[in-house]
Amino acid sequence: MWVGDARAQGSEDFLLRGDVVEPAAAVVIGAASTAVVGQFAESL
Repeated sequence: MWVGDARAQGSEDFLLRGDVVEPAAAVVIGAASTAVVGQFAESL
């Protein structure tokens, strides 16, 4: 991607919106907590 590329700027603007970042963070946190709970349940 070139620095002056309009598509690159548009995709950066899209990715930096809270509407995209918050659900992505929720998915990551959910996956991590699922793994932790799964390991805890196995150890019981």
